[in-house]
Amino acid sequence: MEHKRVVPVLLAVLLTACVIVSVIIISKYRQTNFVPADSVSSIISILEADGITVDRSAVSREIARGTVYRCESAGYGAKVAELLGVGSVRSTYVTPGGEATVLENGGIIVFGNDFSIRYSKSGDTSGSGASAPSVSEAGIGEYTADWAEAARAAREFVDRGSSSFKSVGGIELDTVVQGVAKKDQDFYVTCTRTLDDVEVTGNEMLCVVREGEVIEAEGTWNFLVPGETSPVRMVNVPSILFNARGDIVSSAGAGNGVKILRITRCYTMLYDNESSGFFLVPCWKIDTDIAGEFIYNGINGEFCTKKQ
Repeated sequence: MEHKRVVPVLLAVLLTACVIVSVIIISKYRQTNFVPADSVSSIISILEADGITVDRSAVSREIARGTVYRCESAGYGAKVAELLGVGSVRSTYVTPGGEATVLENGGIIVFGNDFSIRYSKSGDTSGSGASAPSVSEAGIGEYTADWAEAARAAREFVDRGSSSFKSVGGIELDTVVQGVAKKDQDFYVTCTRTLDDVEVTGNEMLCVVREGEVIEAEGTWNFLVPGETSPVRMVNVPSILFNARGDIVSSAGAGNGVKILRITRCYTMLYDNESSGFFLVPCWKIDTDIAGEFIYNGINGEFCTKKQ
């Protein structure tokens, strides 16, 4: 009889211990992976005092993780030209703003230090972006078989240039077709990029497709050549908002109320002068109603760039 009384007591003690341990683990997890709710309330109040409003639901408490990708720059032009498959390289030479790669078939690719690129199969890199029809005028969304083929050709073209980066295990690098327009016999395809379903900012390419082949391309695009990767713990959103408040107020102008529409993760390319290499860095993007778009470094919280 005594044994039958002891067993329930031991089970009760064990269950209580399990509950206590679970509470401690959950509490520790939340302290490690989430900022306190009071921090969100405080930053919302500080922003409101500056004339900036934001929905509480837009201010994530979760401490995000990201990855920094170091990309090789040595021989960048020749490597990308080879990956694009547009012709073997005849020569390369330095230009005032970057590097030009001349192909055996007469084509040329000009790479800028600001990640700009101009490609021409004919060797004329004066650019055709100004002559491109607007996507809205062309009735984007009403795809025909020819339009779908042009979109496929453009995607395959830009994807090839980063194929060595995509070969790194576990990385989902994707080219997104934003619009297709047609003028005469040519299709004009606008592309952007995502990495693991997160936007890579500053990547927009206009490809001119004729008879299923890209004959010209112009824009800003990072054909990523893989190097080292480093996992990082990103600066939390309340801290980013605190850093951004002055920039937002200054951009909106004194006395003008601003609403933050959304706060999202993104990737941005940053150049390192010391190593002459560049890094794909996880960042936070803040979209506002009247002050534009702001991007902040997710590692140190510093301002990166602004887009109106």
